[in-house]
Amino acid sequence: MWHTFLKKLIIKKVLIFRFIQAFMILSVDIQLIKHTNLLAMFTNFRQKELMILSHFIKKKLLNSTRNLRLLKMLV
Repeated sequence: MWHTFLKKLIIKKVLIFRFIQAFMILSVDIQLIKHTNLLAMFTNFRQKELMILSHFIKKKLLNSTRNLRLLKMLV
């Protein structure tokens, strides 16, 4: 029981780290291609990627908080 809870907690931290990492990549890449015409196309792609990732993280966090509430009710 605790094993699955800890596993979910680790997964949640990994997802948050990936989101931060993707955001950092976005800012670095924008700096690298600032002087090209590809900037608008590239940033639109990255923004969509970040939106999908943030939606996935929010969904996972909601699921883990629901599971935590259920776990507290059972204990």
